Amino acid sequence: MLKPENLCMAPWTHTYLSPQTERRLCCASREPAQSFTQYIDTAEGDNEYTPETLEEYWNGAGIRSIRKQMLNNEVPDACQVCDKKLLNQDVYRDYFTHLFNHKWDEVIPSTDADGYTTMKPVSWTIVLVIYVILNVVCVDLCLVVVGKQKLASKAK
Repeated sequence: MLKPENLCMAPWTHTYLSPQTERRLCCASREPAQSFTQYIDTAEGDNEYTPETLEEYWNGAGIRSIRKQMLNNEVPDACQVCDKKLLNQDVYRDYFTHLFNHKWDEVIPSTDADGYTTMKPVSWTIVLVIYVILNVVCVDLCLVVVGKQKLASKAK
């Protein structure tokens, strides 16, 4: 099978954890909010906080649907930011393709007709928001971890 033009490697290699601790496909994916509406969300949150483990998310109904659509060369609604270049011209789909194109050969044999995959995430974006002095100062720290790189170095 030839690689579909609209395929992004993120659903097979990456996960994103928002400052509100909601799991998403990536930082640019437009998904309905869970409990906290973010600027990019497509729908209001229901104010019910239901955290998902990585295992629950990784082969959950939402991401399996995205994988199936991509394999059919369809653009999932969650991926409109990349497809329509809504934030900028350099889109995350190109970034994930650049980083993980070598894993394309694993996608088809590891993904069943329902979108379930035996591939494991090898890339994470974790956004930590640290509030200091009664929320006066906010610092965003983004860590993108690829492969076997360490999350943090030891303090000396």
